[in-house]
Amino acid sequence: MSQQSSKLENAELKKWEQEVRFFKHIRKNLLKDQKLRGKFVAIKDHKIIDRDRDEFKLARRMLAKFPEQAVLIVKVEKEFPEYELPSPEIVE
Repeated sequence: MSQQSSKLENAELKKWEQEVRFFKHIRKNLLKDQKLRGKFVAIKDHKIIDRDRDEFKLARRMLAKFPEQAVLIVKVEKEFPEYELPSPEIVE
């Protein structure tokens, strides 16, 4: 992996983490909104840019609209889902 691609990945990861923090910060207010509670929201640049009951329909729209950019898609519910992503390992 080149140093430049590593920097890009780090920047994307930082941006992703910021979007997750933003969602956690506004989640309680979103739960009060009947239009959003129980639905999936798409977050980009600290803004809710779309919503849908169907996570896959929302994801398809976001991929079509922002093909090269990360968009956080998360369900507005009481508990925030925590995901554990395995770290890639180099096998020699």
